[in-house]
Amino acid sequence: MSAMIEWLPYNAHPFKLGSNFDWLVYNVPDGLWSFSFMSFLLIACRNDRPATRKLCLAFGSILMIGVEVAQGIYIPGTYDHLDVLATVAGMGLSYLFAAPFIAPIARFA
Repeated sequence: MSAMIEWLPYNAHPFKLGSNFDWLVYNVPDGLWSFSFMSFLLIACRNDRPATRKLCLAFGSILMIGVEVAQGIYIPGTYDHLDVLATVAGMGLSYLFAAPFIAPIARFA
């Protein structure tokens, strides 16, 4: 019984998925993070002028992609080109899904 318990953590780890599903564990969280951050920016900037809104969204996009690229250059971290792809996909999906539904709030004067 003792040999079975010692063997189990090394060979039957619950998060050991294999190479086919590694993207699900490592890249999807980056895509979800960028989706939620871009959705937040879209909601937070919906009442701003169009130039201000574009500047805010551009800053957010540069920040998200910059953090991923900086992990490969300056910041200690795990840079992966699929993380950059997941970040860009999350931002794009956020814009596609959220932008048509976010109308500016009517201001009552």
